[in-house]
Amino acid sequence: MNDIASIPCEQDKISYISPCQSGVYVIECDNSTVSHDTLSYTTLSAKRRNEAIQSEQIVYVGSAEWLQRRICDHFYGDGAKFTTHHPPVKVLEYKYTESNEEFEERKLAKKLHDPPNVFVFSDQLFDHNGNYHTTL
Repeated sequence: MNDIASIPCEQDKISYISPCQSGVYVIECDNSTVSHDTLSYTTLSAKRRNEAIQSEQIVYVGSAEWLQRRICDHFYGDGAKFTTHHPPVKVLEYKYTESNEEFEERKLAKKLHDPPNVFVFSDQLFDHNGNYHTTL
């Protein structure tokens, strides 16, 4: 994984991320905006929503064919619903992938879910009932 200490999404500051490369990424989000209302659009169960509200850190894990562009989309408000409601603070890490970004996204999200007081959101992490996937 590549570590990106703290980058606001300014084109010149993320130009070192290859614009034509696919990959997975982790974005820290503003947890002060987390509430039952801001999570109501998700398929998260009530238990998972409470976990998010009580967490000290909220991170979003995503994947994209055009990694650099997709990360910027999140910072400009054109990303996922999650990062629209919970604005990105910084990119924590990213990894280039050759294919099957969804598998890599789920694998990364599961790895990150272990630390206490961190809530990890990824479309690939939860099933349609809002519960964690049990398999990769």
